[in-house]
Amino acid sequence: LYTDDDPQAMRGHLATALVLMPDNPRAHQRYAQVLDTLGEKPAATRHWKCLLSLKPETGEARYQLARLYLEAGQAKDAEQEVREAIKLEQANLQYHLLLGDVLEADGRPAEAADAVAAVSAALGAGRSDAVAIGLDNGEIARTPLRRVDDLVDWARRRPRDQWWLRLRRVMRDLAEPAVGTRHTP
Repeated sequence: LYTDDDPQAMRGHLATALVLMPDNPRAHQRYAQVLDTLGEKPAATRHWKCLLSLKPETGEARYQLARLYLEAGQAKDAEQEVREAIKLEQANLQYHLLLGDVLEADGRPAEAADAVAAVSAALGAGRSDAVAIGLDNGEIARTPLRRVDDLVDWARRRPRDQWWLRLRRVMRDLAEPAVGTRHTP
C-alpha cells in the first residue's frame, strides 16, 4: 500500500482496502492524503470527514479539513474545524498558524494577528512541544519528547515495551506443521 513514489497505485490499493474495510480510520486517513496529493480535493474532503465520523478526536483530520475548506474559499467552515483541532491539541502551533490564515482570509486581520502573536509568544516562552512521530497500535502518533525517556531503554537501545516478544508463542505455533501434514522444504 505504501508506494509513496506512485500515488496513483496507492490510490487504487487504498480504494480496494476501503471496500474491504470501510470502517478503518487509518485507511480513510491515508486515502485522503493520497487524494489530496493527486489534487482531488473534494474526494479528499469526503474521506477526512469519514475519518472524523469514525474518530472525532482526530486533530490532524480537523486540521486537514480546515486547510481544504480554506483552499475552497470556505473560511467559516475552515474556522470551525481549526478551532476544534485546537481544542483537541492546544499546544499544536501549526493549528494556531492555520487559524491566523483563516481569520485573515475571512477579513479579520486584527484577530489573525492575535493568533500569530500567540504562536510567537509560545515560541518565545519555550512552550512549544517538540514531538517524536511514530506508530502506536498501527496509527501515526505524536509523542512529546519529554515522554520519550519513559518509552526507551537507552542503554540497550530499544523500546521498553517490546510488544512483539509477546507473540513468540504464536510464531512458534505457526512455524510448526499441523498434525498429519508433511513438511516439504
